[in-house]
Amino acid sequence: MARAFSLTATALAVLLLFAQVAVATDDVGNNEAAAAQEHAQRAVSAVFDPAVHHTLGRHVARGFTAQQASVRSVAANASCTSSAMQASSYMAAVNASCGADVRASLELFFMFNVSTPAARAAVDTMCSASCQAAYKAFVDAYAPCGNDGAARGLKAVTTMCQRWGGDYCAYKLRAIADLDCVATTEVACTTNSFCQWTGANCTSSNSAAVLEQVCTPCYEAFISVMQDVPAGHGAYTGVFQNIRAAGIPVAPGPSHVPPVFVRLQHGLVCSKVRNTFCFPIFANLDWRLYKLLNPINTLPIEDIPGILSNTCTDVGAACLRRTAQAFDTVMSASANIELRQCLSRAHWSAATTECYSNYKSTVALGKSAAAQYTAVCSRGAGPSQNDWCMPAMHRWSRLSCYSCNTTCYTLATTLATDMGCCANHLDRMQSTRVFPSDFPPEYRAGVSFSYAERYNTSHNVTLQQLGFFPGCPSFYNASEVASIVAAGRAACPRAPAVSRELPLRGLRWSAVSGNATRRAALTAALRTDVALAAGVLVDDVVDAALAEDASQALTVASRRQAVAGTKFTFGIRADTTAAASLAASEFDTAATNGNLRVDSAAAVLAEGCTGCVGSPTAAPGETPAPPPTGPNAFSNVAGASPGSGNSGSAESPAANRVVLTTAAVAALLAFVMAL
Repeated sequence: MARAFSLTATALAVLLLFAQVAVATDDVGNNEAAAAQEHAQRAVSAVFDPAVHHTLGRHVARGFTAQQASVRSVAANASCTSSAMQASSYMAAVNASCGADVRASLELFFMFNVSTPAARAAVDTMCSASCQAAYKAFVDAYAPCGNDGAARGLKAVTTMCQRWGGDYCAYKLRAIADLDCVATTEVACTTNSFCQWTGANCTSSNSAAVLEQVCTPCYEAFISVMQDVPAGHGAYTGVFQNIRAAGIPVAPGPSHVPPVFVRLQHGLVCSKVRNTFCFPIFANLDWRLYKLLNPINTLPIEDIPGILSNTCTDVGAACLRRTAQAFDTVMSASANIELRQCLSRAHWSAATTECYSNYKSTVALGKSAAAQYTAVCSRGAGPSQNDWCMPAMHRWSRLSCYSCNTTCYTLATTLATDMGCCANHLDRMQSTRVFPSDFPPEYRAGVSFSYAERYNTSHNVTLQQLGFFPGCPSFYNASEVASIVAAGRAACPRAPAVSRELPLRGLRWSAVSGNATRRAALTAALRTDVALAAGVLVDDVVDAALAEDASQALTVASRRQAVAGTKFTFGIRADTTAAASLAASEFDTAATNGNLRVDSAAAVLAEGCTGCVGSPTAAPGETPAPPPTGPNAFSNVAGASPGSGNSGSAESPAANRVVLTTAAVAALLAFVMAL
């Protein structure tokens, strides 16, 4: 397993993600689960190539030098030749201000795992006002030469030269090097306050102090560089060759680092509830709670209620729900990425079948693991259906009385009755079933589903055990068993959903209402985005629908005719009223602060949704602003971004502002990326 922190900020997520994956699959005990784990690890590690930062630096540097070497010109302009560029006053200014070896400086600038005096000097030099001015003058002077690599490199450098916490982001990310826990002795390990000694290895402490170093606006800035730099051509090939606006590679090539996927990892690692980092709660959760069938599980059942009381506080339970959905989304995104890459390499039917088989296994793994974390703090056991599920599920899972006698029968029926509707959680934790609705429509036809999956038949968690006793007719009560099984399949009581309404500013209702396929895809995407923001599972975003928003008056092309906008109405559901209210509050906070990301919805709208976006109509006598275009279009029309002069603080939580982020992420703490 790759060492965390040494090469990329997202390695923190990858390392601990894999640690959870390993624990999440050891109960299943079959080849399919093992293959799913291996496949998931290969899928995720492929997009987090250890050389990503070094490669990014090389490609930015190549973009700069490639512009000098470009022979493509407008009207055969001789000034576009390499010799002319090298001899120009612009290049002389760059050499004077940015160092004689600009390419070497650029490479070192982006090697965030290197924290040396040379790296310090490279960052200070590239971020100096004189270097920035000279670099920009060079780019502007040779823009007509037809190679925009240097221009995109300039954008990347400018972004990482923004300051946060008293230093340039390009150097702030060097904190990654300090988080590299690779010491081989306890003394050396514990010297680093970010590391802990586990008896044989030096590992990250997974503490809030570690996350404070990683989860900064500079991390967000790096993600935005990943998105925008690769969008060029010419010199910008290699690891970023086929990244598109949605962050998904669509053609074969070397390792890819999709920004959307990295943002999902960011959400998994850096999310908070009431200003508390969730990841330590998730990462330090006692695995014995949810590994019910593990043969080495020695957790005393009588200790479980105490562990749950300490873990499942309002914040703790909300964090586990948030992590469960983030984990599921990350695994699904990983599966989609690798499926596209696999299909691009598959040239015969057997290979295509294997692509879809591995794809299904990875999705199933994410669903199963998410179910485990969701079940930890769930209630539904006991006569009142208000007791913790975990103790009842442990007692049922450890039942070993199979003799054909009254004692075993009574014990089995008693435990099944006590578990009640919690059997649904047990099924989702242990089952590898997935359903057509778990997959994007464009991939469903390639996935093979069992009868139970295709028709979502009832689970048999309790029936499988109780089914042993019909051979004991003297005391077996078929009616009683049927009633117990039905109770185990019934849904657990849930609190009423908390209703919310989300205006999708700038999205024309006319472009959505008449297209059923687009409307369904957008609704599904928004449910995922809302679930991630609220910290609940997608299944708990209920009563979701798109509707006309007459409060918006949007332009149509260049005409002043006004059309209505679009809004998204939905409910947020949870086990208790308090939990539902907290989830709704988390959504409100993200919306009103301008930090609500709807990457999934933005990706849907970016897929050929021509004319979907409009600007607010102008006042009489004024010319309406044209609809925004380009990769930042949706974020520009969906509400003011944090640095635009309107932070959203004047709006009530009910207003629920949304920032549709396709290429640039609304930065934390009013830190704005100027790309």
